[in-house]
Amino acid sequence: MLNYRTLDIDDLDILLDAAVEFFAESRFSNIPMDVGRSRAVLSAFLCSTEAAVFGALDGDYVAGLLIVERMPDLWADREFAQEIALYVRPAYRSTRIGSDLITSLIGWADSNALAVRMTIDSGIVDERVANALERRGLQRRGWIMGREAVV
Repeated sequence: MLNYRTLDIDDLDILLDAAVEFFAESRFSNIPMDVGRSRAVLSAFLCSTEAAVFGALDGDYVAGLLIVERMPDLWADREFAQEIALYVRPAYRSTRIGSDLITSLIGWADSNALAVRMTIDSGIVDERVANALERRGLQRRGWIMGREAVV
């Protein structure tokens, strides 16, 4: 049975394990991953009062994760919840984990009077994620354009 909860610093190692798998599956996998940097960034999110890390746990195994950060709006006197990462491990896809994590994000945003912005950019079932977000009341807006750094 899955346990949904907000993760904390004691969950860093199991969260990092899921993040490593997420990175390896993503469209960014051709870039060398700096695990030490990832550990530090995840630690900062776990300890921040301006962020939340939601997890779907199967025992001590992170089956799914969603990281969100509170951000100021450049254009108006408001803040929004910006999704940083949403990932469901392959064996747990086609379950309700993604939808349940999105529900956690929306609840956190609503309790903090925040608008919600999500970026779908991992290259992992992006269209399915967009459809799930639409079912939860989010709307498609604009385009994401990107370019990797030239080294």
